Amino acid sequence: MRISPVVSKSAFIGTIGFLCVCLIVSIGIVIYSSNKIENIQAEPYVAIINNNLSSKSKILSIKIDLLEYLNAPTERNLKKLKIRVRVMRSSINQDFSSESTINIHKRFGDASRLEYIGERVTIIAEKIKAIDSNKGSFDNAQQILKDINGTYATVNDYLSGMVSKVERNQHEFTDLRESHYKRLYIYYTIILVISLLIISSISMLYLNQIQLTSKLHKQSIRTEKARKKAEHSAHAKSTFLANMSHEIRTPLNAIIGLSEGVHYEKSDPETKKNLQLIHLSGNHLLSVINNILDLSKIDAGKINIENADFKLNDIVDQVRSIFINNESKPDVEVLLLSPSHIDYELHSDPTKIIQILTNLCGNAWKFTESGFIVVDCQIQKIKGKKSNLIMSVTDTGIGMTSEQLTHVFAEFAQADDSISRKFGGTGLGLSISKRLTDLLSGEINVESTQNQGSAFSVRIPIDVVGEEAIIDQEFVANNKVSVVADNTKVHQLIEANIQGMGLLDKESDHVLYHNSNPMEISAVVDELTRAGKRVTIVASKSNYASGVDSFVPSNLDNEFISKPFTSNKLVNALLANTDQKRIDKEATKDFASFSEVSVLIVEDVTVNQIVAQKTLDILSTQHETVSNGQECIDRLLEKTFDVILLDIQMPILDGVETIKRIKEESLADETMIVALTANTFEDDVRRYFKLGFDDVLSKPFKLEQMESLLSKCHRHSL
Repeated sequence: MRISPVVSKSAFIGTIGFLCVCLIVSIGIVIYSSNKIENIQAEPYVAIINNNLSSKSKILSIKIDLLEYLNAPTERNLKKLKIRVRVMRSSINQDFSSESTINIHKRFGDASRLEYIGERVTIIAEKIKAIDSNKGSFDNAQQILKDINGTYATVNDYLSGMVSKVERNQHEFTDLRESHYKRLYIYYTIILVISLLIISSISMLYLNQIQLTSKLHKQSIRTEKARKKAEHSAHAKSTFLANMSHEIRTPLNAIIGLSEGVHYEKSDPETKKNLQLIHLSGNHLLSVINNILDLSKIDAGKINIENADFKLNDIVDQVRSIFINNESKPDVEVLLLSPSHIDYELHSDPTKIIQILTNLCGNAWKFTESGFIVVDCQIQKIKGKKSNLIMSVTDTGIGMTSEQLTHVFAEFAQADDSISRKFGGTGLGLSISKRLTDLLSGEINVESTQNQGSAFSVRIPIDVVGEEAIIDQEFVANNKVSVVADNTKVHQLIEANIQGMGLLDKESDHVLYHNSNPMEISAVVDELTRAGKRVTIVASKSNYASGVDSFVPSNLDNEFISKPFTSNKLVNALLANTDQKRIDKEATKDFASFSEVSVLIVEDVTVNQIVAQKTLDILSTQHETVSNGQECIDRLLEKTFDVILLDIQMPILDGVETIKRIKEESLADETMIVALTANTFEDDVRRYFKLGFDDVLSKPFKLEQMESLLSKCHRHSL
């Protein structure tokens, strides 16, 4: 007979419900009965009684050792006897004094008698301890034996009676437990029957589960295939990026290297301008490539933290270089502020910190056509905790809407396509900054209003390993500065920065004049100098040259700080005429001479040979060039060099095989061997060092990088 679906469903639910109630009741009865059995569970009497009974054998062992000593009264047997007595005494006392032993004796025996036995054992032990073989007196031996026999008899008699009582108790417990178990068997049978009924009732659900599991398994297989395909795609992407990087960096090495301004100092202004554009374009392309590679390395988890000690002021100086030659936006004022009166030495990853700040500054410069960009770096000290490096970049650029802010740190993201067309860029800089900040356990935040500007702030936990006051209290008292600026906002920012260093005095005769309008610079400087003021002028180099040099008399005590303004430059200017004078890194433009350093260039690409040769010519080195690794080996058999610039990818014999042969044949044990490569992935760099390279110079390289490299070699050779 067929039952309607509604009735069948109701009956099924009712039956399952009734069976579940019966099952729960049965289980409750079983749990109650089990708890009763647990509550009357047998005490661990057997182990305790066995320990107590073992005291008889321990007393006998003392007796045996005593007899052995009496039969052979040697020093060795006496020592053995005393050790045995000490051990057995400790063991017996430990067995008798435990809380569980005392409790069982209180219940089934006589605790005071147990204590008496322990005292007898102690007395016997003390008597044996008093035996002295040198005295030759064994008169008490028989008495000690009698004491041992008496104690043994007492223990045996007492424990026999107590054991009988314990055994009767155990028999009673066994009978009670058996009766409970018989009832439990009945309950178990009931539970089994109910469980079988429930299992049979839900068998259809189980079959449905099998079908669902099969579907999920098939889905899992498809997901795994997709994962492997994605991994293969990621590997292919990494391989492509590595090859692309190498192929693009090789010509970039020539473009950037041969357009260095130092090669064309005597050229006409138009040529210099064109070469500067080429150089900037090459560096921009290199920056794009580096951003793509950095993002790829972060995605692959192949970027590591490389901590080192560094100066906060050095970070500011390096970031300043972004704005030094950018005079294409005369309506944008750039200020770089920091606590330059204190020389902070920090410990973290300086490369990644510079990259974060550089990306933020590049982003601000790109989207700001007028107004100002303020870069502020400060150290936040927290008592009892790690300090923080606080970096902020504020601009008056195009800003962002609240919707645009939601994906500002997304990869390849810009506000919209029109911005990408107008301002350019890959949209990777902010994403990389966010990921690097996370890698350093920091945080990055942004506030922005459309058409008003943006403010990015970064907080990175950092170790302050040293700090030194650059200017002392006496200097601060004698070198106050007032501020004059034709831009109100710039005036406020510089004044606040100087006040933070304790140098602000609005009535001071030393005036810091920040110029924004080249047409007014001469008149303002003239007015200030006629009023007897000592003027430190902050202006762009071109404005200073055209507006001041020809106007201000040479005997006036005026100083010049090139834009962009930094706290470091101000402190340098104030220290210019004191014993505390610091080196102005920007002013130091003469490259070192390495006339005594000999370099072997191993490079197969002609244009790269030319770049390396011209760079080394500027640094006044002695250098030779060969085209592959085999020629390098042949030349090293004839001559020794201080430095070898060894390209990695070459025909006939590449750089890897070349250094292996150099190391195996000991051809250049005292020579600094540098890997010259366009492969800049960290895995590649680590592999080069593992092969025996002393350093790695990535293409395209800059003149300053080559100078730094040769400086290491020069210091090593001194």
